[in-house]
Amino acid sequence: MKVFINKRIPEIGIQLLEEAGLEVIIPKEDDLKQEEWLKYCQNADMILNVG
Repeated sequence: MKVFINKRIPEIGIQLLEEAGLEVIIPKEDDLKQEEWLKYCQNADMILNVG
């Protein structure tokens, strides 16, 4: 499964998700436009909203 994280999180969090068998998707920029959000979300099974 793919998980989209909307902002950067500590590396340990990413490692835990990957060890659980998830493919992590993190945008290069934290400030996304609505169209960019939609593109990322369409390619993910889950969304982790950090904020």
